[in-house]
Amino acid sequence: MTNIDDIFNLLFTEEELNKYSRLIKTIKESPIHSKFNKSDSEALVDVYDWINSDDNKNISTHLLDILKKQLEDCVDISDNPVCQQGRIARIYQTLEKTDSKYDFSIINKQALTKEIYDKVAHITQQNQTPQQRIIGQELIKNIKKDYEHLTSTPEFEEIIDNAILVSLNNWD
Repeated sequence: MTNIDDIFNLLFTEEELNKYSRLIKTIKESPIHSKFNKSDSEALVDVYDWINSDDNKNISTHLLDILKKQLEDCVDISDNPVCQQGRIARIYQTLEKTDSKYDFSIINKQALTKEIYDKVAHITQQNQTPQQRIIGQELIKNIKKDYEHLTSTPEFEEIIDNAILVSLNNWD
């Protein structure tokens, strides 16, 4: 069986391991989730093993990059791990963008909307001077890149676009 620490050590630098230490601890200690019938660490090992299967040898590096991004998205703007359902959903969504036989469109729309609006609001609050607003507007536009794995779904793309539009309008 794959060791969970080996996965984290492969995906993250020493600095990133420190940055995501709360998330890593939470994933390691998570119980079985009733909806998925898996713990966070079991889901992570499943996806990691799938990435390293013979079928995926040619794209394993790309898939590991996607998995890393999904894990980074498991931390909210305050550096707290998102809820367990959100963590497991993000881990499994690594498969969604790479294999059409998987459909893990399971992120709760309301939770995603709140997460995006919270990120945008945080950036807006932190960038109040005219010079900071220019920087803040670019950061907000980059939020779309953070969620590009979801923008293949028009519904989620609309949520992201609306959050950006509302935030930019609120600055004026």
